Amino acid sequence: MALSKAAIRAIAIRRKNERNASNDNTPVRAKSAYVDTTMTPGMLAACVEAAGLQS
Repeated sequence: MALSKAAIRAIAIRRKNERNASNDNTPVRAKSAYVDTTMTPGMLAACVEAAGLQS
Protein backbone atom coordinates (compact mmCIF):
# COMPACT_ATOMS: atom_id res chain seq x y z
CA MET A 1 0.00 0.00 0.00
CA ALA A 2 1.52 3.28 -1.08
CA LEU A 3 1.31 6.27 1.22
CA SER A 4 0.31 9.66 -0.09
CA LYS A 5 2.77 12.55 -0.06
CA ALA A 6 0.74 14.20 2.71
CA ALA A 7 0.92 11.07 4.89
CA ILE A 8 4.68 10.72 4.35
CA ARG A 9 5.16 14.40 5.20
CA ALA A 10 3.04 14.07 8.37
CA ILE A 11 5.06 11.05 9.52
CA ALA A 12 8.33 12.87 8.86
CA ILE A 13 7.17 15.93 10.81
CA ARG A 14 6.01 13.77 13.73
CA ARG A 15 9.36 11.94 13.86
CA LYS A 16 11.29 15.21 13.71
CA ASN A 17 9.22 16.65 16.55
CA GLU A 18 9.76 13.51 18.63
CA ARG A 19 13.54 13.72 18.07
CA ASN A 20 13.56 17.40 19.01
CA ALA A 21 11.43 16.80 22.10
CA SER A 22 13.89 14.20 23.39
CA ASN A 23 16.89 16.53 22.98
CA ASP A 24 17.13 18.97 25.91
CA ASN A 25 20.03 20.79 24.27
CA THR A 26 17.89 22.10 21.43
CA PRO A 27 17.67 25.90 21.61
CA VAL A 28 14.21 27.25 22.33
CA ARG A 29 12.81 29.12 19.37
CA ALA A 30 9.22 29.43 20.51
CA LYS A 31 7.75 32.89 20.33
CA SER A 32 5.82 33.89 23.41
CA ALA A 33 3.70 36.92 24.10
CA TYR A 34 4.55 39.27 26.94
CA VAL A 35 2.40 38.56 29.97
CA ASP A 36 1.93 41.23 32.61
CA THR A 37 2.18 39.38 35.93
CA THR A 38 1.82 42.43 38.18
CA MET A 39 -0.55 41.75 41.05
CA THR A 40 -2.99 44.55 41.68
CA PRO A 41 -4.15 45.40 45.22
CA GLY A 42 -7.54 43.86 44.39
CA MET A 43 -5.92 40.62 43.26
CA LEU A 44 -3.83 40.51 46.45
CA ALA A 45 -6.91 41.06 48.61
CA ALA A 46 -8.76 38.27 46.78
CA CYS A 47 -5.83 35.87 47.28
CA VAL A 48 -5.57 36.70 50.98
CA GLU A 49 -9.33 36.25 51.40
CA ALA A 50 -9.34 32.94 49.47
CA ALA A 51 -6.52 31.65 51.66
CA GLY A 52 -8.48 32.53 54.77
CA LEU A 53 -5.74 34.76 56.13
CA GLN A 54 -7.89 37.86 56.61
CA SER A 55 -9.01 38.44 60.16
